[in-house]
Amino acid sequence: MLLATSLVARLWLAASLGLQKDEAFYAVSSRGLHPSYAFVPLAALRASCSLFGETPFAVRLPFVLAMTGAGAFAFVLARRLTGSATAGAWTVALLLGNVWAHFAGAQAHPDAFLAMFWIGSLALLSSKQLGRGYLLAGAALAAGAALSKYTGYLLWPAWVVVELARGGREREGRAKLGELTLASLLWLALVSPGLLAMLAEGGHWLRVATHLSDLSDQLSLPARLSLLPLAPLLYFFSPGSVVLAMAPVAAWRAGGVARRHVWIGFVLFALFAVIAARGSLKGNWLLPALWGTLPLGVAWFLEGTLRRRWLSGLALAGVAITAAAHAGALHPKRLAALATLRPLAALDRSYARSISPEERRHATSRRWTDRAHEWRLSEPLADSLARRAVAGGSGTAIVSDLYEAVYAIRFHHPMAPVRLLGDTRFRLEPEYAMGPEELPERILYVTAPGTNLPEPFFTWYGYLERDRALSVPLGGESERRYEVWRCGRSADGWDESR
Repeated sequence: MLLATSLVARLWLAASLGLQKDEAFYAVSSRGLHPSYAFVPLAALRASCSLFGETPFAVRLPFVLAMTGAGAFAFVLARRLTGSATAGAWTVALLLGNVWAHFAGAQAHPDAFLAMFWIGSLALLSSKQLGRGYLLAGAALAAGAALSKYTGYLLWPAWVVVELARGGREREGRAKLGELTLASLLWLALVSPGLLAMLAEGGHWLRVATHLSDLSDQLSLPARLSLLPLAPLLYFFSPGSVVLAMAPVAAWRAGGVARRHVWIGFVLFALFAVIAARGSLKGNWLLPALWGTLPLGVAWFLEGTLRRRWLSGLALAGVAITAAAHAGALHPKRLAALATLRPLAALDRSYARSISPEERRHATSRRWTDRAHEWRLSEPLADSLARRAVAGGSGTAIVSDLYEAVYAIRFHHPMAPVRLLGDTRFRLEPEYAMGPEELPERILYVTAPGTNLPEPFFTWYGYLERDRALSVPLGGESERRYEVWRCGRSADGWDESR
């Protein structure tokens, strides 16, 4: 019932909203699959679009199903760790009844596949009789997690380190070492296409991913490290984070095999601390470190009447917050009203502090509500720019330093000539232009208001004329504005009536 309710709600959301800029990029990237970046999710996305057409719903459908799979695996994991179906049901409620899971499982977001594969792997690896079959299947699922998101490459090695540290009697230890070696070789064989592709591209996308939220210029090293344990709890954005926070303590008190999941979380936190020390800190990166202990935290809350009531209240409050966020996503006026509430207003403004310097230079969203409004931006922005390019005459291309504009056009108008300029994160993509010398003779240049034209344009193009500003309504009183320039080697052929 819980899984079905969550599935229906997320299908509703997936079918009701346009693509955000990252989703449009994933959809376009899936047309030329490359194993170095989110290979499994993008392969599933491409299969869905091949079956159901190039629509936002087809782009999202695999991710909706993957998060449902994560919930099903969470139930199995909880049953195996606690022996209680009730604990399994509450684990599913806490895992899916929060803003992170609801939206990551309703959009094209690699976290959905990461959650499904890693929780599935933990469910198999938590079997009381861990035979070779379960071990190999667990390694295969862990490989799926690695091929879904870069952080997934850390999960299986962390599990192996903990297993080796647990040791055992000499003969059993030798047998376990042999089986772990076999499973690790399978994992390595499955992830090797991704590793080789990363090596071939010089680790470009890996570096981009580890600097998605570079806070080194905003927070000191001690501040970043002290925030590390809080990051996943804040990202969960649910009162259920209380259970998530207490779960490692409950797992440690339970002893035995349960402590394995605490140690796995500790190893993962140590690895992410190294990344945080370099500047990046993302709450969702650390969530896998806590999924293994979540069922044990639930079991602890179920042991007493008062604690059971607290568990019910925390879970229901998380569902209520998620329902409010769901309603806000579907109704822009409600979203704007929620964002004016004092606690949420501060949270809304925090988005600008959570993104990389490149994102601030090459995207127009500065608040979480801006991100939400992107659901209504992609298609009308692409349509408006495509019409202007057609009006500009044959051979007119669209060029922008904003990847939200470029990938909106590439998804909705795949035949339209479009190039991305300046955002070096995408320098390996076919849309990227190294400089004006790679651009056509006639372009429409689209940028954020107040942004200067690239300096080389003044020597490369003889005709530079500001076109009328582009305003895209987003519902309610919101709109997104862009500056548009006509650029050409000469003024010949441009319609001066505008």
